[in-house]
Amino acid sequence: MSVLLILLLVSFPLGHLVRLEVAQGIAVYPNDLIAGLMAMVVIAKALKTKSLPKAKLTYPIVLFSLVAALSLLQGSRTVELPELMTGSLYLLRWMLLTAVYFFTLTLPIERGLKVLRTTVSYEEVLLLSGLSLAALGIVQYVIFPDMTQFKWIGWDDHAFRLVGTLLDPGFTGIILVLTALLAMRLSEPKPVKIAAVTLSTLALLLTYSRSSYLAFLAGFLVFGWMIKKLGKALLGIFLFLLFLVFLPKAASEGTNLLRQYSFFNRVETWEHAAVMIRDHPALGVGFNLLRYAQKRYHYLGEDWKTSHSGAGVENSYLFILVTTGIIGGSAFAWLIYKINKLWLAGSERGGTGKALGLASLAALATHGVFNNSWFYPWVLVWMWMLIALKEATLRKKPSA
Repeated sequence: MSVLLILLLVSFPLGHLVRLEVAQGIAVYPNDLIAGLMAMVVIAKALKTKSLPKAKLTYPIVLFSLVAALSLLQGSRTVELPELMTGSLYLLRWMLLTAVYFFTLTLPIERGLKVLRTTVSYEEVLLLSGLSLAALGIVQYVIFPDMTQFKWIGWDDHAFRLVGTLLDPGFTGIILVLTALLAMRLSEPKPVKIAAVTLSTLALLLTYSRSSYLAFLAGFLVFGWMIKKLGKALLGIFLFLLFLVFLPKAASEGTNLLRQYSFFNRVETWEHAAVMIRDHPALGVGFNLLRYAQKRYHYLGEDWKTSHSGAGVENSYLFILVTTGIIGGSAFAWLIYKINKLWLAGSERGGTGKALGLASLAALATHGVFNNSWFYPWVLVWMWMLIALKEATLRKKPSA
């Protein structure tokens, strides 16, 4: 069954290069299909045992899914059937991607994977996937620096920035941050660790994504604090900030780290979200019927059907509140609390430790203030696998 996980991680760095457009504004990615197969395995096992998966996050995941479904049901009164079906796909994808967590827990994690007669850990395979995304991003930056040609299909017009296969510097940035943090967990060989951290950090710098920079600083600081090397972490942060001064300054507004237009755009989406939260405080507008709610509020332009920003808010926490209300926000907060508690459990030895987990959460929490990072599919794949690997280490029986 580990073949499915390998396929998932092989397809991970391909991003949006492989996609099937099934309808206007609806695309299916390899991640979705593989996660669907994983879900089938998990469901089959649950039916066989006649019980829910034995995982620490089962009940928080089920609760949030139920609340999200309830919000969707309530919001169905304001949309047509085709719109309801389109909106429900967002919830379906979120539920399918949780299968990465449940499925990973069914694998013999401690045995690792056999690759060319060499045994590698699942962490190392995940890291390789992230580094592949970084490498592809650098290739894009060198060969195709001007990505404004993709604006006509709904993407932002980025130029002279590393957007990678995800076609977005912000979301590519948070994956690179998580990759760098995972690389810091490597112990031996040291040259490989240095190369992995350097590659992911270099790619991160070229995104010119300020939210990703802040996420990196938050994660790096927490990581250094957790391993009791705060002094080295502060030195690393100083060097990172110093490198920002020497970044190439192309004739593009996107490479201006003092740019204001993106900030004001974010503030505008926050204001729009605040109005809708005020009008729908309990269960929100529906998870995820936000695109149609924004259309009713006249917040979207003529491209409302294809615009990728139309179905989201540039803030994960406002997104949760506007789509699922206070009830959904509370359910999601409980899920994050349980994840944090999971990371704090056990010892730091072996596997994915507290430093990596808490640093990744700190980075994602920071990035989520400026982007809908908590619900981005590639972030979900990464985090669900990482969380499962941590839980798997807690299940190991102590040696006699």
